Amino acid sequence: MKNKLVYLFFAVTALLCCFTVCAFAGFDLSKDEILELEPVENLEECYASGDVDGNGAIKADDARTILRVSVNLENIDTSSFMKADVDGDGKITAKDARTALRYAVGLDKLPQHDVEEIVIIPATCETEGLTVKICKTCLKIYAKITVPAKEDGHVTTGRWVTVKAPNCSEEGLGQLKCVFCSAVVKEEVLPKLKTHSGDWLYPDGKSCTDVHVRKRSCSVCGIEETEEINPRGGCQYKWIIIKDKTCTENGYRIEKCDYCGKERDLNNADNIIKATGHLYERELLIKEATCTEPGIIADQCVNCQETINTRELVPTGHNFDNIHYKVTKEPTCSAEGSADVFCIECSTSATLTLPKKEHTLTEEWTVTKEPTCTEAGEKTGVCKYCEEVTEEIAPTGHTVTKWENTKPATCAEAGLRTGYCEACGESTVTEEIAPLPHTFDKRYIYVASGVACKGVWEGYYKCTVCGAHSATFENDQKECSSSYYKNTAVVTEATCTTKKTIVDICDYCKENIEGTERVSGTALGHSYSNDWNVLVAATCTENGKAEVKCVRCDATTVKVIEKLGHTPGEWNTVTAPTCTEDGSAKAKCIRCDVEATKTLEKLGHKLGEKEVFVAPTCTEDGTGGKTCVRCDYKETEILEKLGHELGEWTETKAPTCTEDGALTAKCTRCDLTETKTVEKLGHEPGEWIETKAPTCTEDGILTSKCSRCDDFDTKTVAKLGHELGEWTETKAPSCSEEGELTAECSRCGGTETKPVEKLPHTPGEWVVISEATCLTGEISAKICTVCNETVETKTGATAAHTEKKAVIAGSEYTDENGNLCIRYNVICSVCQSVITENLSTEKVIVEGNGITVTFADGCSTAAGGEVTFTINSDSSHFVMITYGNEGATDILTENGGSYSFTIPEDLTDSETVTIIIL
Repeated sequence: MKNKLVYLFFAVTALLCCFTVCAFAGFDLSKDEILELEPVENLEECYASGDVDGNGAIKADDARTILRVSVNLENIDTSSFMKADVDGDGKITAKDARTALRYAVGLDKLPQHDVEEIVIIPATCETEGLTVKICKTCLKIYAKITVPAKEDGHVTTGRWVTVKAPNCSEEGLGQLKCVFCSAVVKEEVLPKLKTHSGDWLYPDGKSCTDVHVRKRSCSVCGIEETEEINPRGGCQYKWIIIKDKTCTENGYRIEKCDYCGKERDLNNADNIIKATGHLYERELLIKEATCTEPGIIADQCVNCQETINTRELVPTGHNFDNIHYKVTKEPTCSAEGSADVFCIECSTSATLTLPKKEHTLTEEWTVTKEPTCTEAGEKTGVCKYCEEVTEEIAPTGHTVTKWENTKPATCAEAGLRTGYCEACGESTVTEEIAPLPHTFDKRYIYVASGVACKGVWEGYYKCTVCGAHSATFENDQKECSSSYYKNTAVVTEATCTTKKTIVDICDYCKENIEGTERVSGTALGHSYSNDWNVLVAATCTENGKAEVKCVRCDATTVKVIEKLGHTPGEWNTVTAPTCTEDGSAKAKCIRCDVEATKTLEKLGHKLGEKEVFVAPTCTEDGTGGKTCVRCDYKETEILEKLGHELGEWTETKAPTCTEDGALTAKCTRCDLTETKTVEKLGHEPGEWIETKAPTCTEDGILTSKCSRCDDFDTKTVAKLGHELGEWTETKAPSCSEEGELTAECSRCGGTETKPVEKLPHTPGEWVVISEATCLTGEISAKICTVCNETVETKTGATAAHTEKKAVIAGSEYTDENGNLCIRYNVICSVCQSVITENLSTEKVIVEGNGITVTFADGCSTAAGGEVTFTINSDSSHFVMITYGNEGATDILTENGGSYSFTIPEDLTDSETVTIIIL
């Protein structure tokens, strides 16, 4: 018999325990279950999760029970299931057993109480409520608190609600309700209405000029009313729109009496409703801009919604939420951290750098490098968390004691000087130097007062740098000089053909200096005026000639005068134009005998006043129009026939109750006679007598005799309908079925029912109904806590392969030392696909969940064979070995060790040996 050995280091089958939960502030307990719990005197220890047997302590027995439940070897009740679910994920796995075992041996601390106050029964206006303090971890009740009913009792807003509206035959009912519980606080009877209801009918229509009648039958009690309406004194017209205006097309309107409905069309400009034209006053958002893609916007007409000027909106850019982020690397004293931040709009992620934490020193800083003017120093300390740390000391800054002029000062501008640091010698600061005194040029004296060169006068000097004036002083210079300014004056002006003559001017007295005359510049050249003298006059066909003189000399120049061309004189008509044909005219040139001819345009017709050509009659159209005053041309139009003009209408047959009458009238222009029908009068009912009373379900009958003839008329009295009493709930609604209300009629005892809508589902928390595998994703559901129907489901991602070591049946072999060895594949325990194939070593080392297991040489997998393995670990572990479906061996290791087991003789090929190490 060949057997399979499967080494399984994780429990992969979750226990799906179906039980009804009610989400009371996050507790997986119903209201009734919470009420059954008794308060405890103290909460010193919280044996919440893991204490499966409820003995007040977490022990290895609890871990063993959890492990057996996780592999379906044992079943437990709902209360124990919640305690066995140590991590609170809604399922029991080997991880729960491992955590419980760590609590039992003191490797983990017990969870702390998490007490929360929740409302179990809300207080109302009349009844007390109940609040409990309960530990969210162990579900123990700390206290039950009674909440008194509201002190003020029922509270109303003072607003009456009409439950039943009154009418002309029945009273109504009003109620005042509590705003908190909707209880009826007070009721009031509403009196009957004094007026009847129903729409008025106008049997002969409405009229603005004649007396007319309106009638109605009360929709509640059936009483008929008749009123006579006096004339209004003529129609009161209002505009009504026949065609609406648009942005591009005019509308049209006519006048209509708002009472009798008579229409009147003036057929003029007032009837036209001018088009509005487009009004682009609204921006239409066609596509919103996102973080990365542009949006689209356009201008839209507010009237017709046409759009123009379509354009793009720039992308908004990402808006990262730097307040709420997911830390991916915690910062320390020595290194920055990092976190994932997400865009609020599109969820795109980015990396946020988290600053280093402050050091916590165990003693004062020690300076290891003194700072200088420009370089930072260093100090060393011992941090409580990251051991020795070094930080920078800020530079001391420069101390200036030496100055150097970098920009000389002048009389017009201040200078600059630079200061140097005493410690490092670098230039660190710049200051201003006051301006220098002026430098006056005493070679030339400027006149301040008096006449230069003629006696004593006052003068001053100018600064050669900035031009500033010195103080004035007396001067006795008496000779002319032009050595400084070199000013000149014109002695003889230039002509058309000669240059000008100039002389030097004294710098001081401004007079000519003898012996300095000389020629300068260029001749002016000739300048001709526009006063031309005609030498030869131009004619119609030949050019002329003209002469002009220079304005400064006798020089002359000649130009050509272009020929004049012909100029026609008075035009004489040769052929006069008519309405339909052109004429012609001739004229002679005013300077010569040449004759010219031109066309006179035709005159076109000139129409006279309108006149009647053939008069219209009652039945035939006439003609009219206009005649041209210059010829026999006529423009003709149709004159519509007049139609008959009827005289007074005369009754030729009187109407009766059942037959129409007749009226006759004769046309005043011709012998035509017209007749129109007078509607039959209809019966004039007398008193209506009830011949059949109405009931809840059947109509009644009223009968009346006509006052003009012997005919009888009947009309129906509407059935009363049931007078239903208070509605009583005969079937309560649930989230799976509708409810039902029933009411009984106070008149006939009949009943009516109406449905009550289903209640909404009460979804619980998300429950995993199928764990993720490498084949399928995790499936979770929200289950209604009332009817257990699935309200909503969601599917997560698939899981990675779960590796296990599968020994290949019949692959034992003997190595060179005579030891029995095995071959195995690494396969997925879920989908059975092979991950690593045909491994073969003398020692099998398996690493899973941080645990290393070594198998001894020559382990035999045959029936009755012995398998020896070593757990290499410094921690305690809980080991469980199962043999098919027959039983299990439990081992609690102490810091690892070597263990062995024998494969049963009766183990079949389909059964496996499983090792679970926690």
